[in-house]
Amino acid sequence: MKKIFILCLAPILLSSCQINNETKATNNENASISFGSFTQDDYLMAKGNDIINKKDEVVHLRGTNMGGYSIVETWMSYLRINNTHMDHVNMNKVLIDRFGEDGCLRFWEEYRDNYFTENDFINCKNMNMNCLRFPFSYMSVDPDYYNIERIEGEKYNFRILDNFISLASKYGMYTILDLHGTYGSQNGQNHSGQIFDTKAEVDFYSNIENQNKTIDLWKAITLRYKDNPSIAGFDLLNEPGEKAGATNKIHWDVLDKIYQGIREIDKDRLIIMESCWGADNLPTPSTYGWENIMYSFHEYTSQYSNSTKHMTSVQNKINAIKKKDFNVPIQVGEFVGYALETSWRRMLQFYNDNNIHWNTWTYKIHRVATITNSVLGFGIFVKKEDNAIYLDDKNETLDTLIQKLSLFRTDRNFAVSFHSGVTLERLLREYCL
Repeated sequence: MKKIFILCLAPILLSSCQINNETKATNNENASISFGSFTQDDYLMAKGNDIINKKDEVVHLRGTNMGGYSIVETWMSYLRINNTHMDHVNMNKVLIDRFGEDGCLRFWEEYRDNYFTENDFINCKNMNMNCLRFPFSYMSVDPDYYNIERIEGEKYNFRILDNFISLASKYGMYTILDLHGTYGSQNGQNHSGQIFDTKAEVDFYSNIENQNKTIDLWKAITLRYKDNPSIAGFDLLNEPGEKAGATNKIHWDVLDKIYQGIREIDKDRLIIMESCWGADNLPTPSTYGWENIMYSFHEYTSQYSNSTKHMTSVQNKINAIKKKDFNVPIQVGEFVGYALETSWRRMLQFYNDNNIHWNTWTYKIHRVATITNSVLGFGIFVKKEDNAIYLDDKNETLDTLIQKLSLFRTDRNFAVSFHSGVTLERLLREYCL
């Protein structure tokens, strides 16, 4: 089989253009969504340990995550509320209480318009990336939660996903649709949109109603994007284990329900299953009859200040996965090399040498606290300013809050660099090839 890499376009100078104001597609399943430079020959599928396109060429997926755009993870954002549950659900409650449902909707529209613009897609393309993992939640598409406007007669509004996919494909980059937050939360963690204090409170795997709502959402997504060649795959549940725990049969059974729902509609789409920690946390695919899938793992070692120990952690995980001989493509869907250039270089080279698909976590972060070695590297870009936006500050009007959202724009951030002066942006450009 011929190996193919999608190479960088020459730098393109464009004015900054909000994603939300790009393609205003209607919400029927036949809506026109741009495939950009992609054709049906670029449609991806699994073949043994490889990902191939329809020309039987091997494709290596390399890029970053777009965390923070469609779902807010408090530690990497400067949005704050003065209680212990600073998650997206509680932010919604504060905004609705203060400004009403229309005010909540307006705030999140303005937030997204500032968080990612077309120039950010150009940045990623100029880093030679060919795949962006897009975390979203039920709130991103379900208008009942006032993050996206309602379309009369429609259950969902897919405008956020449509626009992201269209702009990524415009610049020759695949999109992985990553369901980061389910109805009721699959893990009770901040990044799902809703925090639970204990593992016992996370009832998604016994809550049939929330499971069915999530399956219905994936079915609707499948109908909408069936045959779209610019989508690399569907990542069914981000970090499925309760409170960052390991996954087992309880979780796999729910993954299988979602898988079967998608397969009723689309037999061909690459489906991604997350462990997300260890090789033992996913079954042999034949146990469930899963086909055309990729297994995904996350790598967040505590060895952020020692490159040798960090690399040992990375190698141990991948070697254990390879020993399982799942005979499916393997992805590291989230990882970070922290503040050490050596860690980044050794890790990325190891992934490339071992046919591991990868997406760094994440494109950018906004930190109020001091940037430390354990945080540096989580974003390719990091916010300059140290002032938080307190959504429950009674002295702030909706208009003044929205005015401050311009601080989220990437041109108000700095590019992370190492002691050598090399930026993470430049380093990734080398290893995405």
